[in-house]
Amino acid sequence: MLPRITLRLAAFAILFFSTANDAAADLKDTHKGVEIIGVKAAEEGKVEPGALNLKTGIRNIAKAIDVIYAKSPFSAAKLEVLKKNGQVVISYNPAYQSGKLGGFALASFFPDYYKRDSKNKGDKRFFVVIGPHAVKWPTDELAMIIVHELVGHGMQRLLGHLDYIRVLDLECAANLYGEKFYQDIGIDKNARDVVKFRKKLEKHWCSDFKTYMRKNAPSRMALWEVLNPDVPKLLDVFSVYVNALRKNGVAGKAIAAAKELRRQKLEKKTLKAETEGKAEDQYALGVIYFKRGKGAPKDYKEAVRLFRLAAEQGNIYAQARLGVMLITGHGAAKDNFLANFWLTLAKDGYPRGKNRDVISKAWKNTWEILTPKQRQRIGKLTNDWRRKQR
Repeated sequence: MLPRITLRLAAFAILFFSTANDAAADLKDTHKGVEIIGVKAAEEGKVEPGALNLKTGIRNIAKAIDVIYAKSPFSAAKLEVLKKNGQVVISYNPAYQSGKLGGFALASFFPDYYKRDSKNKGDKRFFVVIGPHAVKWPTDELAMIIVHELVGHGMQRLLGHLDYIRVLDLECAANLYGEKFYQDIGIDKNARDVVKFRKKLEKHWCSDFKTYMRKNAPSRMALWEVLNPDVPKLLDVFSVYVNALRKNGVAGKAIAAAKELRRQKLEKKTLKAETEGKAEDQYALGVIYFKRGKGAPKDYKEAVRLFRLAAEQGNIYAQARLGVMLITGHGAAKDNFLANFWLTLAKDGYPRGKNRDVISKAWKNTWEILTPKQRQRIGKLTNDWRRKQR
């Protein structure tokens, strides 16, 4: 049996793809054997502000696929393996809002599901949704997203690892494929973001895998101890590792223990946020409810409430998330005026990086919707708010 989250995603994928097939205005293309679908939003209001049109989105995805085939033979070979075992589908959905950055849609892999009209139960699809923000990224970065979501997660699905693998280990494998792609395109390994990626790869996502290697395959640890780890050999060891997890029932026990620990931690965090009223605690708890993590159910309304409490105390991260949720309508009614107000407060102080760029674009998109009177009022409200914070 698949983990509950996997089953949930699989069910959503069936619903999503059925809708895509039924929409007369969807655009479709096949590029290097990969089916690319541009999904027309069911309602115009659901499209993210500034989203690319379907034709441009499909073209960007095709260019990213070209990069994979031109620069990363390893990744391209794995794509060929997936294509031989099923249908590979990338969907660009300008209304997709279940991304990894607050309310911003980036991309997600949905475990393969059987074609509803197929008599062959082995007839599979490997399905990835690309959101309106990721599709605008530079071609190499969009290609990296496809490698991570489609190649990394798709290969684990094909190997059957999703039946028993933990999310931590799933992301370890996907990020190893990403590491190999970075090597193949010749990325600067000293670049700040790449250094952060490598540290998170080894110290978080693959931490348990490395612990296993130290104990059971110490001679293979040298594979890690170079600027460019030998990813194909590491993936061979990884397959042995996940099979050991399956035989020992480690994944199931770890998940049960982790759930109880998360429940206990959630109680402590909730008590701390409610009694002490610190913005950082309220924000952190809001993120948990937004992401359905660490023992909490997904609850957008509770996330909005907590983000608002933290935002009112000047937490720029809460202001940014609250602004986004007011754009998307998650947990609160859509309100471009209030969204722009909170994004105005957040954007200038937000740390430099992709997140800040996305927030700035969201601010610009909402600003362009406002009337001159609303803009004037935003200016007055933000000035008044900042004076009170001094």
